Amino acid sequence: MLTKVNGKEEAKVILAEIQNTVVSHSGKLFSFGTAVIVIGILLSVFQQFVGINVVLYYAPEIFKNMGSGTDTALLQTIIVGTVNLLFTVLAIMTVDKIRKEAAHDDRGFRHGNLHVCAWALLFSPKRLVCRHSSLCWFM
Repeated sequence: MLTKVNGKEEAKVILAEIQNTVVSHSGKLFSFGTAVIVIGILLSVFQQFVGINVVLYYAPEIFKNMGSGTDTALLQTIIVGTVNLLFTVLAIMTVDKIRKEAAHDDRGFRHGNLHVCAWALLFSPKRLVCRHSSLCWFM
């Protein structure tokens, strides 16, 4: 095709340029770390045992065991799923709004410092209470 469009000599030059730019690279499967892959797999497995998926999957049985009929249990499952969807959308919108606000000013930095200081005040022994807590509020 190159020969038909560009001529024999020009086609050789173009083909040589193409061959020079093509780099064969085959990276290893675990080139970025085996630990990252193992942690990702373990998190997805544990999430199946402790996440909301368990509640949503067994919701009809849970409601039946609580005394509801089959139709009522399915309706309650639909309500639970709808509430889950609505609050998921609300959470996404809220987090997106907070991230946009934090990108425009340093309130996110101050908010993070506030959490760290509150944690230090609440969970440290009485003798280790933050002596400079007033600094935490103004950072």
